[in-house]
Amino acid sequence: MKTSLTTTQGADDHDDHNDELPRMSRAQFWSVLGLGLTLFLFEAGPIWRHPWDMSLVNGAILWSYLLLLPLVIGCLAWSKRLSLRAFFLDTLTLALVKYTCTFAIALVLWEVTPVPRDVHAAPLPRGATAAEVEPAPTPTPLDPANTGAVEGVVTDAAGHPVEGALVWIAGGLEDHVFAPPSAPLSVANAGAGMTPPLGVVQVGQPILARSADGQLHTMVAVKDGRTFFNAPLLASGEPSRLSFREAEGLVTMHCNAHQGSGEAEGLVLVIGHPFFTWTTEGGRFALRGVPAGRVQLAAYVDGRRWPEKAIDLAPGRDMRDMRMTLASPVL
Repeated sequence: MKTSLTTTQGADDHDDHNDELPRMSRAQFWSVLGLGLTLFLFEAGPIWRHPWDMSLVNGAILWSYLLLLPLVIGCLAWSKRLSLRAFFLDTLTLALVKYTCTFAIALVLWEVTPVPRDVHAAPLPRGATAAEVEPAPTPTPLDPANTGAVEGVVTDAAGHPVEGALVWIAGGLEDHVFAPPSAPLSVANAGAGMTPPLGVVQVGQPILARSADGQLHTMVAVKDGRTFFNAPLLASGEPSRLSFREAEGLVTMHCNAHQGSGEAEGLVLVIGHPFFTWTTEGGRFALRGVPAGRVQLAAYVDGRRWPEKAIDLAPGRDMRDMRMTLASPVL
């Protein structure tokens, strides 16, 4: 009786073993993980030399994940264990472990590496130094006699004045160069999104972005599928210094470290000149010292953008009682 029970138990163990899904061996798993981490660390040069260049960091992350796919297939095929289920499970496990490792490496580097003086919207070419980048152009001299003023009111479709609308020159000044303000635009993320939710910055003007709730955030600037920068906001509150090199108009700002957590997106208006303002009580605005010529006037508030209005501004002339009426939302 004892022999029979032993034989039956041994058969059950053998059947359970046969039911196990063939997977990568431990040696294969750790070898593939090691290759992925090595690619992450060295794909764009040693990552500890440029941990704040998010374009290079993101590229290294992407290529290190793509490497997993052919390596998993190759290992499973070599050991004659290739199946769709095994491929999915091994790839998922490797991706999760590698994410934990790479994120931990990035956190350590961001904590121990000083924040660079500037993280621009357009990164430097690989191998280039700041001295090799074309210097900022000289501001265009302006004769006050060749400027004018634009005054008016912003109203909604019902004719009611709109207070707090952002009004700016959206076009017509491309041939002029204006020196950016030295004072930075300060923005923060305290867990609810960017504060202020709408900011204005001039080309070359510094942006100081920081975390205000003791958590790691990111500041991602995107428009029409383009990502201008993706900068970490350290939990310590130390600010990241950012800037734009081109007038991009309204750019969306969000945190991709807490997607789906209820954090609201913010906006920043990037322009190449200082001609912007917010409407006061009664919806009124005034822009003074605008270079004469044909310019485009734009306005925005609460997710609504007014259609641009063309103005022919003569030298020394004040354009008064300009009316911008919102007929339908233009995003």
